[in-house]
Amino acid sequence: MRFVGGAFRLLDELEGLLGAIGDEGLRGMVRELLAVPDIDLEGEKLAFDVAPGGAYIHHAYEGGLLQHTLAVANLALTMCDDVVRLYGGEVDRDVVLAGAL
Repeated sequence: MRFVGGAFRLLDELEGLLGAIGDEGLRGMVRELLAVPDIDLEGEKLAFDVAPGGAYIHHAYEGGLLQHTLAVANLALTMCDDVVRLYGGEVDRDVVLAGAL
């Protein structure tokens, strides 16, 4: 494992969000997608958990893509809660979370 310290917390958070996807088939698809090390950075294939979020500014450091993705997923879940609170009805949180991840 290349991460130390707080990075383990990020991986734990990712695991928690994946576990929050109740639809097993959808959860499996997201897990499979995140496991494929095909993020190309200047010809080097990187795994999702070590890839930067961008080349220069936007989360441009090892693990930046993971950190950005977790932030997006948490914002998406907050928006689900707000939509239900403000407008009523239901939101398919599994689909929203899978899309965010």
